[in-house]
Amino acid sequence: QAHADEVDELRRRIAQKTADYEEHLQALLNKCSALEKHKSRLQREVEGQIIDLEMATSHSQNMDKKCAQLEKMN
Repeated sequence: QAHADEVDELRRRIAQKTADYEEHLQALLNKCSALEKHKSRLQREVEGQIIDLEMATSHSQNMDKKCAQLEKMN
């Protein structure tokens, strides 16, 4: 009987540890998912900023050309 009680106690402990690990794993998976979403949002923001920078650079180059043309006329 003592051996059976000991085995039952070990099974209970293992079941509790397994439940704890599963809970911890789920929390980590949720955190990973949130980080992936955040990463995607940041990537979209960076891509938008790159587009804005390219447009500003193009506009600046056009303005430089216009200034050079005006300077030639004067």
